[in-house]
Amino acid sequence: MIGITSAVHGNELAGIFCSQKLINAIDPVDLSGTLIFVLCVNPLGFSGFTRYFTPGITQKDLNRHFPGFSNRDSAAQFAWFLMEKIFSQFQYHIDLHTASFGDINSFYVRVNRNDPIAAIMADLIFPQIILHDPRNDGALRSALGAKGIPSICVELGPPQVCNLQYVNWAHEGIRRVLTHFNMYPPSEFSGIPSDLNPTLCVNSKWLFSPVGGLIEVLPEINSFIKKGQIIAIVKDIYGSVIYTHHSEWDGICISRLLNPVAMTGQRFIQVGFQKNQEMLSKL
Repeated sequence: MIGITSAVHGNELAGIFCSQKLINAIDPVDLSGTLIFVLCVNPLGFSGFTRYFTPGITQKDLNRHFPGFSNRDSAAQFAWFLMEKIFSQFQYHIDLHTASFGDINSFYVRVNRNDPIAAIMADLIFPQIILHDPRNDGALRSALGAKGIPSICVELGPPQVCNLQYVNWAHEGIRRVLTHFNMYPPSEFSGIPSDLNPTLCVNSKWLFSPVGGLIEVLPEINSFIKKGQIIAIVKDIYGSVIYTHHSEWDGICISRLLNPVAMTGQRFIQVGFQKNQEMLSKL
């Protein structure tokens, strides 16, 4: 049994479109085993055009409340109910996400590569970047991993839109996962795409602007960054440069800010690291 979830954050729509594509493409006659889709995990956030749970009341991130509690606040109770009734029944799990508001992601997978089955699932998606992320931070992926259920998180670009290229890539990758588990016959998607070459990152770090203003983030997503390279410029309202950020490490741009309006402390780029550099001890 494989569970595929989307819209844990209510404005992350690309996963819904990917699930729809899979539902329409897969013939149940040829399916071995059970495939469960939860197309909108967070209906309150979805209807409120926000990533959060109970919009307008409290800005609670549902994806920080798993596995949940039966006697806590509404988000924790909702997470607990979903875990008890649905998610804990999965044998394997794929969670479809996008970036937060104002950001854009590469096509990448978060996975705890200490789980060999989850690592294989991530490899079969064949994304642009694979990020080893073993944290236990209340996310659905980490909560299922703690229960021994291999789980990966697939990131599909910006929120509240459908990046059709990423949706198609994720669809093809999930079809390869189904074939690997002998759940669905091989298809034209069974091979590895020639135009994707995943970069494996062992860690990542978000960088934050020490000043507010109009920020220009220079690296494109999925582009490599060199130590000393200028990666962001902040200007005041008149266009004068008030801050220039140079990278302290070599890395790759996993996610970046699109919204040019930056407050002090605004995160603006997520840098992935391909190896354990000495600098990483400071992260």
